[in-house]
Amino acid sequence: MLWPKFSYIYVALQILIMMAVEGNTAVGAMAGNQSLGMKHSFSNILLKAVSEEHKQGDMSVNLIFSPVSLEIVLAAAGMGAQGETRQQIADAFGESLDLKSMKNRFSSIFEASQNNSYTLRVATRMFVQRNYTLKQNFVNSSLEVFNCGVAEVDFVEEPVLALNSVNGWVEENTGGLIKNLLSEDAITSDTRLVLANAVYFKGKWAQPFDKANTRKDKFNIAGGQQVDVDMMFVEKKFRYGYSRDLKAQVLELPYEGNRLSMVVLLPSLESSVEELETKISAADFDLSELITNHTSRREVMVHLPKFKLELTTNLENILAKLGMTTMFTDVADFSGITSSPEGLKVSKVVQKAFIEVSEEGTEAAAATGIIIRKCRAAPSMPEIFKADRPFIYLISERDQNTVVFMGNLVNCVQQRAHEEL
Repeated sequence: MLWPKFSYIYVALQILIMMAVEGNTAVGAMAGNQSLGMKHSFSNILLKAVSEEHKQGDMSVNLIFSPVSLEIVLAAAGMGAQGETRQQIADAFGESLDLKSMKNRFSSIFEASQNNSYTLRVATRMFVQRNYTLKQNFVNSSLEVFNCGVAEVDFVEEPVLALNSVNGWVEENTGGLIKNLLSEDAITSDTRLVLANAVYFKGKWAQPFDKANTRKDKFNIAGGQQVDVDMMFVEKKFRYGYSRDLKAQVLELPYEGNRLSMVVLLPSLESSVEELETKISAADFDLSELITNHTSRREVMVHLPKFKLELTTNLENILAKLGMTTMFTDVADFSGITSSPEGLKVSKVVQKAFIEVSEEGTEAAAATGIIIRKCRAAPSMPEIFKADRPFIYLISERDQNTVVFMGNLVNCVQQRAHEEL
């Protein structure tokens, strides 16, 4: 289905889709882990930051991005950083960048990928300039935490071939959904290392929507305007509730296998997706607490629009605003990566992400790249949940509440072209 491009699009899908791990023990385990709140404050804060970066004047746009993909490449780079460079990344993460902490931070997302009910792939690789020597401790740590392999390329003499190697690997590991992550001008003769991560998810709903029930309906957007959408419908038992603090309905839609789910946050009529976005962007927002204490299993009539989005986000300004400034300067310290006398700094951080939600389920992918170059001076009745207005969404792994994808929908539009800032 092709949707026309609309002028308004908003954050985290103005339904908050969160991939969460289902199961009798998952929520309780998360609630019992006192460190989870701060551990995931970085992904919470990202929602507001990415939304502001993509705003077009006063208008928000539909968002899709992957916090965990960005976190993995940042953590990998941070584990090779020293001094103030390392400390700024650690401060943003809210924890140390030591081997044990990073293994604990990301272990649940790798464990969640070991499931036959859905497809979840998380892959990381570093592309290194030919004959450029990396410290073995950095290589070993990256392999142990992220299963990160090393590929040798020649950014200096064969930049096009090197670029194709990076982009080809990304495309292969995202099921062909993310193409051309890096542009030709991103690679220069000063490039020494590219850290790349790819995340791919495809899951069927545990309670699928019947295509025969999909109907044309109205979706309300900014300024009181309405657009026609394909609205899906299902009536089943789901975890559902209302949060007075968020002023939003909360709905959890599990995928087959009950390990992952989509959580949709629909702001009340007296609230807005902007207000909701601000609240869930707080460092102490806790998805597991929200589901545990504000939802219960009940019969719900669910109306949810079909949608497809893809978006490119350049992250240098966002990361700098979040306190990670030194790594972009000539005083950056990545001496944990190499013993080479030339200094290293980050020149570019970019992410491309894609999501499609249909009657069968969800397919989503994201890829993030960090380019590191050498420095130079320079009740009995069913409840009704009708997502006919902007909403926010998160897809999260619920064992440790790791946010895999996050976005919003302010307009039901098939956002085909990448929006680069």
